[in-house]
Amino acid sequence: MYRLLRKLLFLLPPERAHAWGMGVLTALGRWPSLCRRAQRRALSAHRGTAPLDMRLSSAGLELAHPVALAAGMRDALRAQIDGKRWLVDGIAHTLEEHLRAAVDWGEGAALPRAALLCHDAMGISGPSRDILVQAAARGWPTLFTGHLPGNSPGERMVAEESAAWIRLPTHPTRTENLAIAAASDAKTVLGHSCDWTQLSRLKQHMPRLRDDLATGDCVDL
Repeated sequence: MYRLLRKLLFLLPPERAHAWGMGVLTALGRWPSLCRRAQRRALSAHRGTAPLDMRLSSAGLELAHPVALAAGMRDALRAQIDGKRWLVDGIAHTLEEHLRAAVDWGEGAALPRAALLCHDAMGISGPSRDILVQAAARGWPTLFTGHLPGNSPGERMVAEESAAWIRLPTHPTRTENLAIAAASDAKTVLGHSCDWTQLSRLKQHMPRLRDDLATGDCVDL
């Protein structure tokens, strides 16, 4: 079912697919029994190997134990929590408690028996490279939630069905990106997690975008 829905979503314009997908998730959240069924199905597929232990709460699915954070995650999350004006009212305290309970993971250490969060976990560089090597060797479930560049370790794992992928609304839409660039009066705009074709298409709407630079390149500012 998920694969069919994903194919249908990819036929829609990105912003319409985003709005429709979020609407569906909001509607499903009103049916706890469906959430429990999805939870049991997801965990049963990795019985004996999954490091996750999830439970249902009034806020939806949550982890029943602390998560682990790869290098760089704690400071980044702290900065986001400190920007309280961007958060839903009253949620900052809960997020702070979860952050305090989280454990730190360092490169070279064995994977923890916990949900390990890592930024830019596509496996090209940084902590995600070591994490994905270990996860693939152990057969541990891996979930990607952002862009996967072509021929990256993350993309290959999804293609081999040794990992799953979902699209989370963590980045602005095209319309929102245009508004951000206009409001900031940016003289130069750099694309993130875009391939060359996407950069070329985006430059048609954002003239100040550097379409000669992609993720992984270096530039002197």
